[in-house]
Amino acid sequence: MENEKREATLKNKNQVLLNLVLGIGASALLVIMFFLFYVLRTNKKNNKKRLEEIEKDKELKIAQALLEGEDRERMRIARDLHDGIEWHKTETFRSKWR
Repeated sequence: MENEKREATLKNKNQVLLNLVLGIGASALLVIMFFLFYVLRTNKKNNKKRLEEIEKDKELKIAQALLEGEDRERMRIARDLHDGIEWHKTETFRSKWR
């Protein structure tokens, strides 16, 4: 009888210990899952921000290239006009002295 009581007590203690280990394991697994979810969500937000920054930089570079092209074209037109006016003045001056 005493052996049966001892056996029942040991089974009970083993069951409590098993429940405790399973509870701790499940809790640890849950904490790890939440941590991974947080990390993935944070990475997704950071990647989205980086992508937006890259797109803004790209748009800025395009706008700068466009402005530089316009400036070069203006300078070319101004130079052509200036050269044309100088040529016209020179030709007018030459024709008066011929």
